[in-house]
Amino acid sequence: MEDEETNDVENKGIIFFLGAGASVTAGVPDTESFISGNEGFKKKIEDEGSEEEKKALQAILKILEKNKKEISQKYRELARQSKDKKESEEIERIKNKKEKFEKIDVELVLETLYKLNNREVEILPDFYDENTLKFKKKEENLKSLEKKLRQFIREKTIVSEDKIDYLAPLKEFIGKYKTLDIFSVNYDTCIEQFCKGYDLRYTDGFELYWYPELFDDSDYDVKLYKIHGSVMWYLTDRGTYVKIPIASKEKDEIELITGETAKTLMVYPMGGKWEYAEPLLELIRRLHGRLEKANVCIVIGYSFRDDYIRRIFFEAARTNKDLILFLIAPDAGRIYDDKLKFIDKDKIRPSSLEGRVICWNYPMEIVLKDYYLYRSLGTLADIQTLSNEADKIRREGKYAYDLKLQECVSKCIDIGYASMTERILKTKLGIAVNNLKESSLFLRDEHNDIFKFLCGLGVNHLYSGRYDKAKMYFKELKAILKESLDGGNEYFELSYQFINLSMKRDPSKEDEEKIKDLEQKLKQIRQNKDDMVLYEWFINSSDSRWTIRLEYGFIDILNREIELRSSEDVTYDPLIEKLKAILERCNDMKKLLEIPFKGDIYKDSDSFTLDGSHGSCRVETRRKKDAEKKLSGILRAFEDLIDFCEVKERQTLERFRD
Repeated sequence: MEDEETNDVENKGIIFFLGAGASVTAGVPDTESFISGNEGFKKKIEDEGSEEEKKALQAILKILEKNKKEISQKYRELARQSKDKKESEEIERIKNKKEKFEKIDVELVLETLYKLNNREVEILPDFYDENTLKFKKKEENLKSLEKKLRQFIREKTIVSEDKIDYLAPLKEFIGKYKTLDIFSVNYDTCIEQFCKGYDLRYTDGFELYWYPELFDDSDYDVKLYKIHGSVMWYLTDRGTYVKIPIASKEKDEIELITGETAKTLMVYPMGGKWEYAEPLLELIRRLHGRLEKANVCIVIGYSFRDDYIRRIFFEAARTNKDLILFLIAPDAGRIYDDKLKFIDKDKIRPSSLEGRVICWNYPMEIVLKDYYLYRSLGTLADIQTLSNEADKIRREGKYAYDLKLQECVSKCIDIGYASMTERILKTKLGIAVNNLKESSLFLRDEHNDIFKFLCGLGVNHLYSGRYDKAKMYFKELKAILKESLDGGNEYFELSYQFINLSMKRDPSKEDEEKIKDLEQKLKQIRQNKDDMVLYEWFINSSDSRWTIRLEYGFIDILNREIELRSSEDVTYDPLIEKLKAILERCNDMKKLLEIPFKGDIYKDSDSFTLDGSHGSCRVETRRKKDAEKKLSGILRAFEDLIDFCEVKERQTLERFRD
């Protein structure tokens, strides 16, 4: 840790919070694949289970799937009714059930089996015919299925050391922050193997027995808080908690030399009730405490399905006004919109995390690769510094204040911090996010201009599934490109006519009147320098800033998105292809503008002198025609992207109606 000059992110440190998605690269199934994947529990029972076990599991999954459809249908019916009915206890009950049945995954199946085998916990009416359990004569199959599912979880969560190479970049965080706090709801051994493989000292609160005071010792590289337990933790029949790192994938219970019997301590949420009070409560307490002090929590592969964990984050964010979340998951935007942005299920009351979540819709291994996440934390620190500096200089004048915030917004775009970008634009700069083109602020600096903001915000919302917002930004971008194309064509044509008429040795009276008219029109265009900089798309890079505008406004953003989303597992992604089409056209136009005046293909082109925004410059007529085609191609590519957004928006509405 550095001293006083170190920014807030470094001073207070970071914490990681890992969900199932953080272990997928190591070969651990996600919660749905645990059941229905190609190597999931369903397939295992089909291949190895008894006929009665197969029938029992099929029946359970069929009932759960039926419930899921019925609950979704019921919710849609109630959602269409009046507000008064929406606020009824009935819709609240249905909403809770809908959330629970969001996925037919390992947690839901295990919870169902547990309750069927422990009916004193809760009766499941859907599994009864009148007052008789549907599996009454085959209850032993339910017990064997639950036991086999627990063993299957254990088998899949013991990870070998050769599977954790993708975690290597975490070492950089340890080098910077000294001790890395990692909270996890996973049972697997990924982090333990990471520590072993890279010779890192870690504690998970165990020596042999549970001893949470170990977390208070600063002499560790990693502190691992496994709030749902671990395949290496056991609860003995004497009520003590022990850690035994054995590789057995078959036995859920073992006998100790003390004579005690120990059962694997993997804590499953059983409909809001818990089998074990410890060490869960201590780990939850420590999660809340760290969230209240940290500046950044990096959440990876977690859907915030557990209501009690959501509440912990909300409570900590109310106390800790500096807390910012990086939410990293392929559907991060949807998770934020559905689980974190609002505190109520009707999405009316903003939560304490609203506007404080950076949504990265990428897999974990992609953002760790090339240290993208590590570098982005540095950018976040810069954002905080710039925001503080802007507040300090506000009294010195609005212009300086605006430019400092403009730089802050630009860095927000660099790391996909869309919610903060929109908040600064709206609340601090007073700019309507649905009409950015009316603000001249973003035309003064080609490195941080309006193309970058509109393209960056549009792409971020696009991958977050907010197609209406993405379409809004892309439409505004299209309007500016069209205005640039038309305005540039007009300015070029007027200038060309003016030069040709002015060069006549003996102009007629009609020519002189035409020259005056052209001169007046050109003067009116030049008076608005903000428009002029957008009209100069046909001037070579030595006299125009359009190459920089293309690079920072489009090429850098699109390159980053395509690189972060490209995967060997995905052979064709229609959205990636559309982004690539825009990128290709932008690169082509940039190369064209970088050709020196009268260079290469333009050496024989006609040319004339034109008054640009930065003074007089020479332009070639052929370059103008080529640039017009390239810019028209970029415009068409964005029109295609807008059409894509409209199709996706309609499909989303249709799915909701269905």
